[in-house]
Amino acid sequence: MGREKRGKQTLRKKMMVVMLISTMSSILAVVIVSYMTIRMIRNDSIQESMQIYLEQITREMDSAYYDMISIVNQMSPSGLIGNVVESYLSAEDNFDKYMGQKSLREELVKLGYVNTKLLGVTYYDLEEQSELIRNINVRNLDQVYQTIPNVTENIGNTIQAMHSSCLGIRERPVISVKRRVSFSNRQKMDIYAEIEPDMSVAERLNKENWTYTYMELDENGIVQYSNNPAIIRGQQLLSKLPEKEEYAVTSQEGYMVMVYRSEIGYANAIALPENTYQKEMNMWRLKL
Repeated sequence: MGREKRGKQTLRKKMMVVMLISTMSSILAVVIVSYMTIRMIRNDSIQESMQIYLEQITREMDSAYYDMISIVNQMSPSGLIGNVVESYLSAEDNFDKYMGQKSLREELVKLGYVNTKLLGVTYYDLEEQSELIRNINVRNLDQVYQTIPNVTENIGNTIQAMHSSCLGIRERPVISVKRRVSFSNRQKMDIYAEIEPDMSVAERLNKENWTYTYMELDENGIVQYSNNPAIIRGQQLLSKLPEKEEYAVTSQEGYMVMVYRSEIGYANAIALPENTYQKEMNMWRLKL
């Protein structure tokens, strides 16, 4: 009897151990699956927010670049304003020169009424090293514009990265387009235009108030503008950019970086500190 009783107790203990192990395994499996699910959801949420933010920035900047390309094309020798320049440059007597300059000044001023985002536009005479028509903007253009980094070329137009304004208030961040042209008298000039892109819509989309770093990359994946000293100009984020209107994600200097390539060819990127991402994940762990 005693032996039979001990046998039943041993069997009961074994069954309890098996049940305990099964229960703990189930709980562990649930925790792991829940954690991975939450992590995936959280990761998708962060990436989706970054994508929306990045798309809005690129949409605004592309619009500004296309507006400037249209303006610069009008100012080229074959454009409507270019024809006014040709008349001014070919004038022989002082009165015709005066009237030609007056007409050209009026045409350039009108551009600001047509496109209210336009901060300034001008012709820069490369031989004289000065503007063809001076004092039509807040500041006269100097040779600094020639040192602005480029991000891509578009049918003869040079697309320049974000930088401090050359024609307006210097502290204002702008983007610009320039085009080198020759008129019929063989006079070479640079046409230069700049616009301040509107980033306010993108900022309103950042409902989590994450601290984003913004960068603009050229076609080689090299940073040509950054508002964060941790990621500097000249640094290569990607050895190869994604296809146009596609994304790429990488890590750099403690940041999670998302890159989106514009249909124009350059790329915008935003970076989120990895500790921000980890902080969100730790909050989920505590809840679990």
